[in-house]
Amino acid sequence: DVQLGLLRADMITAPLDGAFQATLKAKLAKDYPGLAMRFRTSTNSEDLDGFPCAGCYESHTGKANDWADVVDAVRSTWSSAFLFRTFEERSFYGVDHRSVVMPLLVAPNFPDEAANGVSLTANPYDPSGLQPGFYINVQAGGDAEVVHPPPGVTSDEIIYQFDQPGQPVVYLSRSNLVAAGQTVLTAAQINQLGKALAAIHERFSPAYGPKFGNTGWYAMDVEFKFDKDGGATPSLFIKQARPNPGR
Repeated sequence: DVQLGLLRADMITAPLDGAFQATLKAKLAKDYPGLAMRFRTSTNSEDLDGFPCAGCYESHTGKANDWADVVDAVRSTWSSAFLFRTFEERSFYGVDHRSVVMPLLVAPNFPDEAANGVSLTANPYDPSGLQPGFYINVQAGGDAEVVHPPPGVTSDEIIYQFDQPGQPVVYLSRSNLVAAGQTVLTAAQINQLGKALAAIHERFSPAYGPKFGNTGWYAMDVEFKFDKDGGATPSLFIKQARPNPGR
């Protein structure tokens, strides 16, 4: 861990290629003027069969009016390839650390998150398929992640039986960041998310699911947010959808 920490420190302080900086600065000024940008990890050592590694790497935000902060965000995101937990995970699965490269997905930061979460478009607790549903793990706000929550923090974990009569919502755990008796998402928001998950599940079935001939486990792993985006009512944003390798 000490040696990895030294490596990350070197990466964070290393010079960043001037041509790369110029290209990035021009792109952000042209397409995203004045916006804080999120630099998201997109490595070649995640979302692999048998090695999803969700939450292995860390994304960072750069302030729109502070180029040094943008550069720090880029380098900090790159350096997360060598976090201790990430290094250990890859070692366990036999991934060659020298083969790891990290492109970045750059998108505007969500400034006013009401909720953030992840979902599976199938019920991981039902191998029989007799109780189909969507698994939803969601937390209030945007500071507490659901994949690696801070110590002592719990989230709303839900099985949403979207296709069943009455669309039952079963809570497996409750968030301790909202008041007792309240939930992170309203019934209307859960239904809105359910419609999106159903569409995603169907859309990718020809590539990964029953329409492809897959008779085993099929689910899409979906990241989402509800963000106010300048309005009073939070809107649903789907950040990404990828196939889940199995239960």
